[in-house]
Amino acid sequence: MSNYSRVILNRSGKDIGLREDNRGAIFIEPKIYFKNAKIKAIIKTISESNIVKKETPKK
Repeated sequence: MSNYSRVILNRSGKDIGLREDNRGAIFIEPKIYFKNAKIKAIIKTISESNIVKKETPKK
């Protein structure tokens, strides 16, 4: 079986950075996915909330 990835588009036909490989696994194309303003807003909201705990490595 050859390696390939299928581009997953949103309803309006725009590339949102998601891919599906020949095994059916869905993965993120980071350069496209993290440029999306919606994704940036979600990440910012989560990081500013008290849901996410910042951990520092123990030495």
